[in-house]
Amino acid sequence: MPRLRRKPADLTNKERMSSMTDGEMFWKITKGIQGIMPAGEKKMPEAEERWHVVNYIKTLPKDPAKP
Repeated sequence: MPRLRRKPADLTNKERMSSMTDGEMFWKITKGIQGIMPAGEKKMPEAEERWHVVNYIKTLPKDPAKP
């Protein structure tokens, strides 16, 4: 992780994740984020697999008051 250009997003941050649309998450998973995350379209060629990842990511955010 120290070699990354940017710090990876905190996928448990409810405020940040609620501001991102499902389509935006799908696009980032599909095309990747330069310098942070490789594109997933070759490793997950079926779009349905990438949508499963989007749906999983949506389960990660937590309320700040709850541990």
